[in-house]
Amino acid sequence: MIKIVGNINIIDQTPINSHIHICKSAVVKNIVNSTIENIFDSAVVNNIYGSSEIKYIYGSVVIGDVYDSVKIKCVYGLAIVKRIRNSAVIENVCGAAVIKNVYDSANIKNIQNSATIECVYGSAIIERIDNLATIKYVAMNAIVKVASKEVKILEARQQIVIIYQGCEGKPKKYDKTITIKYITKAVFDLINFVNIYKVKKIKNKLILYKFVQSDYTDFYTGKIKYEVGKVVKCPDWNSNINNECGGGLHLSSSINNCKKFHESEDGHALKCEVDIKDILIHPNPLYPEKVRCREVKVLEEIIE
Repeated sequence: MIKIVGNINIIDQTPINSHIHICKSAVVKNIVNSTIENIFDSAVVNNIYGSSEIKYIYGSVVIGDVYDSVKIKCVYGLAIVKRIRNSAVIENVCGAAVIKNVYDSANIKNIQNSATIECVYGSAIIERIDNLATIKYVAMNAIVKVASKEVKILEARQQIVIIYQGCEGKPKKYDKTITIKYITKAVFDLINFVNIYKVKKIKNKLILYKFVQSDYTDFYTGKIKYEVGKVVKCPDWNSNINNECGGGLHLSSSINNCKKFHESEDGHALKCEVDIKDILIHPNPLYPEKVRCREVKVLEEIIE
């Protein structure tokens, strides 16, 4: 593992399986064709481009320009991204993160919690915006898909398309050139989850799996410990069914599905038992292979 805590001009063509963390008050001018594990604390990165892949951006990080075919898995916390453009992709924007400009053919797959997108334009696509997230301004042929009536779109202009999926709403200010569509959407539920992923069900309990760090704590906070034979309770449980990320213990239908979220990490695979009443299934999930749980019982460690 390499931690970058000072100033550096360029990070170029890192190995795919490298573990690079940019943190503290580090300032990096350019990341190009590189794989970065985490950018956090109050780090600053001016440009990310080429075929770079970034897993997590969080804390009070400030990112300048993201472009070319960059892929970012998640931006959360109080992080700020000033521009995402060309064919760059962000899979998740959540927490109180802010994306200032999304344009060209850039794509954000999922926006939720209280995240804010200040401006979307060009042929950019927002595949799903949910919870209490906000888009301040959207224009110029962009497409936005809304999944919750609580979502706020403050202003829409110039031939954009807004699709409300299974909910109703409209921008606060808009002109006659925009198109608003309302469509119904089939709801993903517990029966679908069990049947699609072949989850083992014993009376009112499901057998699910969790992948944890080498010290048996969760990857996200490093504070929740999973011990065999003990019940683990979520310290920040959120009962809102429309909240897919955060506010729960996240378990998956199989060990392989757990590892999809921690591909390059070392850790332990745990088999758990969860009461159905303690499981929430998002009705329109971005990651249907995982669920949020209020509490789980750790049955055993799976030795692979």
